[in-house]
Amino acid sequence: MTGVIAAINGVMALIGVMTVLMTLPPRIQVTVSPDALLIEPEGLDVFWTVRRRVTIPIAAIESVRVVRRDQAPRPGIRLPGTYFPGLIVAGSFGTGANRAFWDVRRGQYVLLITCGPGSDYSTVVLEVRDPHSVAQRAQTVLPA
Repeated sequence: MTGVIAAINGVMALIGVMTVLMTLPPRIQVTVSPDALLIEPEGLDVFWTVRRRVTIPIAAIESVRVVRRDQAPRPGIRLPGTYFPGLIVAGSFGTGANRAFWDVRRGQYVLLITCGPGSDYSTVVLEVRDPHSVAQRAQTVLPA
C-alpha cells in the first residue's frame, strides 16, 4: 500500500511541476529577413510545440498584426502539440487549409500572421515579448 501512495505522490508532483513549467512565458525567437520569417522555439518550447523551426516565405505572408488573444482564430484539432485550456496552446493545430501554428500561454496580446495558399500554415499565433516591434519589423519586408 505504501508503494501505491508513493507512486500517486510522484505522479501528483510531476503534474505540479509540468503545470508550473507550462505557465512560464514562451521562449521563441522570431527572425525577419527579406526572404522569410523564421520562428524558432527555444528551451522547453521545442518540447511543447514539437517543432524546432517554422519558416514562412515572405511571399506567402498576407498580414502580420497584433491582436488581443480572444481575437485570434481558435485552434483546431491538435496535430501534434500541447493544449491545456487556460495554460498553454503550443504546436500545430487543424488540418489542410485551416492548419495553424501556436505558441501562446496567457498573453493578452499575440502576434497573428496570416498566410496565403500553399503555405504550411494558414495562421501563426505567437506570444512574444514585444509583439508590436516584431510586427513592425515584419511589415518592413512585406510587399506593399
